[in-house]
Amino acid sequence: MSYSTKMLSKSRLWLIGGIVVVGLAAGALATTGQAASRSLSLHGSYSTHEMPVGCTSPVGFCLVDMFRGTLNGPALGITQSISPTPDPLVFEADTNLVIHDIHGDLTCRAQSVFGTEPGNDSEFAFLCLVTSGTRLYAGATGYILSYGAKPPSATEVRTVYSGRIVLAK
Repeated sequence: MSYSTKMLSKSRLWLIGGIVVVGLAAGALATTGQAASRSLSLHGSYSTHEMPVGCTSPVGFCLVDMFRGTLNGPALGITQSISPTPDPLVFEADTNLVIHDIHGDLTCRAQSVFGTEPGNDSEFAFLCLVTSGTRLYAGATGYILSYGAKPPSATEVRTVYSGRIVLAK
């Protein structure tokens, strides 16, 4: 084998090695991109009001919501329990929430605290842990954080939400 043939073979090996390294790096970046795309950052607002008829809550308190933002569509919250706290003007609630988003249903369990001081804006906050879903949200995990208030003269509550969902697919 001549010197030029040996150099050409080494050059080919370096070229093939470089292509393999670049291909592996691109594959790693693509995998990282897929992992990042599986996590969905949530943000938006929703309006809510008490459901007047047909509530199946054991404590008689259901909410109908309309989500706008990352999650978009109607929702139904069925409160399972309402409990007092050591502060007589603050209560806790445990609610099953189903959001009917355009990409599927997202179900979560919300733990809420809300103020009931007369004349105030009935402030509240909740943490809703994702428990199940359909279509895009099948097998998802994550959380939704929300807070808002209802001034005494208002008929519905306006709130903001944020959070993160990790998609299974």
